[in-house]
Amino acid sequence: MSDVQTIIVLLSLAGLVSSVLIELARERREDRLWREHLTRLEEDAC
Repeated sequence: MSDVQTIIVLLSLAGLVSSVLIELARERREDRLWREHLTRLEEDAC
């Protein structure tokens, strides 16, 4: 493989990894917001 091909492969791998990390962070944020919402509902019920 030439240097250019190596760079292209590394860049595409970096893009894939970053999109996976962004998706994981988004899911964690949604989970936290959902838990806070449920906690508020429980407090309101009391």
